[in-house]
Amino acid sequence: MANVGEECLKLSTNSTFGHNVLLNSGLSDATARAVLGGSPSAGNICDDESCTRRGERRYYLTTALFDGAEADDPGNCAQGFHFASLYEILDISSLRYDKSLGFNKLDSGQGPPTQTLGWIRTGANAETSVASGVANCSAWDSNVLENSGTTVLLSGLGNSPGLRSNPWSAASFTCLSNIKIWCVEN
Repeated sequence: MANVGEECLKLSTNSTFGHNVLLNSGLSDATARAVLGGSPSAGNICDDESCTRRGERRYYLTTALFDGAEADDPGNCAQGFHFASLYEILDISSLRYDKSLGFNKLDSGQGPPTQTLGWIRTGANAETSVASGVANCSAWDSNVLENSGTTVLLSGLGNSPGLRSNPWSAASFTCLSNIKIWCVEN
């Protein structure tokens, strides 16, 4: 597919797409994307960065803040994305950070920001404990001070002499806290 112009590729949720080039897709609405829906099965090129050359899933950290009861609300993540489980984004080497949708820092370059918390799904049953990696604001339905949810951040390199094998650091925060959320492509 070449030179789509003002139109965008709209796919159903279970559709796949691959080996496409969408050029000159600068749509008039700043929030519009060249590709909506579907999942990449192979590399695609979109000049608005809404797809990846190698077909990687994209992820990002929201710019907006949410309390524990709001974290999994529909619409918090952009269309085609959802509130991420840590295990969906654990290995960031197989993903691409979408800096056009996500929060960025001055030295982010093309990668994700470090040292910035985001709520994350744990894969556990409804939990309110303070145990990071398990706590999930009662399955993201609580914004009570006494209940906790899990957050993660990319640690950065700090004073480490080499790269860490796992760049994520987890912590629990009260569900009343307003924190960004991690989103991943469907």
